[in-house]
Amino acid sequence: MSESAKKTDSRLLVTVSIEELESIVQRAVVTALRVTPKEDKLLTVEQVCQVLHVTDEWLYHHVKKLPFVRKVGGMLRFSANGLQRYIESTKFSVKGA
Repeated sequence: MSESAKKTDSRLLVTVSIEELESIVQRAVVTALRVTPKEDKLLTVEQVCQVLHVTDEWLYHHVKKLPFVRKVGGMLRFSANGLQRYIESTKFSVKGA
């Protein structure tokens, strides 16, 4: 390979319009969202009460406000992944502190 060809290869200039860049980013986001999340597990009322350190009364009272609740065959079940996201996103405060 000649010396001038080597210089041309090492100085490639890429020009991308904003529309092309937006399209590239959008495709990357869509692809990332399609990635299968880790396997989810359904938890019972008792298991969620242990994790949140609440009573079953509290859980039943707040069930409509919780985004990770599922009804399966008339029974309440709770998404483990949803519970984890809820814990991470909720700011807990200690009363009297």
